[in-house]
Amino acid sequence: MSFFVDLIFEAQPKGFSFQTLDQMYAKNYRSVDAENYVSQYFKPDTFMGQGSSRLVYRLDSKKVLKLAHDQKKDIGAVIEQNQLEAKISSQFPNVLSKVFRIHPKGYYLVSELVRPVTSWDE
Repeated sequence: MSFFVDLIFEAQPKGFSFQTLDQMYAKNYRSVDAENYVSQYFKPDTFMGQGSSRLVYRLDSKKVLKLAHDQKKDIGAVIEQNQLEAKISSQFPNVLSKVFRIHPKGYYLVSELVRPVTSWDE
């Protein structure tokens, strides 16, 4: 296993498995099923919020899980957003947050936690 994959496994909550999450998507589970699975293992204080298309959970002080979420049941655009983030992150690693892992079809990604810049000196 790679160093980054090892770090991701260390950060995940006890009992949670990316392998199980991957299997759920392989069986064409709905995004709400994956959301329910994730919420079983992540404490409420690790939920960082949601946008129009993703739910974000803090894995640890340096990594987050971004889970595709689309209430309109059109998950395709959300998957494309994850894939694009991973692609651009690899092209501009010094500018954007690092993506450590992305689901093969883009249903979720694990990326670097970004903190707001508080001064020009940062």
